[in-house]
Amino acid sequence: MNISTPTQNQPAVSRDATLLLVDDQPINLHSASAALKAEGYRLLVARDGQRAIKLAESQQPDLILLDVMMPEMDGYETCRRLKENDTTRDIPVIFLTARNEEDDIAEGFESGGVDYLVKPFRHRELLARVRTHIELRRTSQHLEELNRLKSQFIAMAAHDLKNPLHSISGYTEILLMNLEEGDSLSAKDGSTVEILNTVSRTASHMSRLIHELLETEAVNSGTAAYNP
Repeated sequence: MNISTPTQNQPAVSRDATLLLVDDQPINLHSASAALKAEGYRLLVARDGQRAIKLAESQQPDLILLDVMMPEMDGYETCRRLKENDTTRDIPVIFLTARNEEDDIAEGFESGGVDYLVKPFRHRELLARVRTHIELRRTSQHLEELNRLKSQFIAMAAHDLKNPLHSISGYTEILLMNLEEGDSLSAKDGSTVEILNTVSRTASHMSRLIHELLETEAVNSGTAAYNP
């Protein structure tokens, strides 16, 4: 992650994070925007759910701050549609709303939100929650990338090991066949046959281990079953 060094008291993530702020009330947009811009966040603004979904799809913000009470499509339905969309489902959503009943909060989480902040909110609390959820998403993305690289390394290592193992197994079988047919004076040497049998068993064992490693990795990563 290439993150610039922050100024004093400014979170590192704010320097390269983009937020989508969704609210149909200009006064609310102005209040939240002022606090967020002061921290260095890049802001996108939408005043309705449809526009919010289009911006989220095209701009891929790091976080969405979503009002609940909006005309035509409320925040809960907007969030549900975002989570049904493969392009936007992983973008965290924080609800900003004056609705503070238990059922309202529960619906916010059930629709896919990660947090729920009741208006009027304190700017410090808003900034703290925004920073926390951006850091969580960045950490998750970093872990996903590490897992992808691990899977790639395992696949490459297994491929590089399989080719020489196939050669060892093949040549060992040829030598054993020749010895059994009496084409070599070494056929009388039992130790030679035993050594070749050991090499063959070891190669087969290593091949099985590689196969099991790739199968396990396929299961862990949720990909299709490994086909040798």
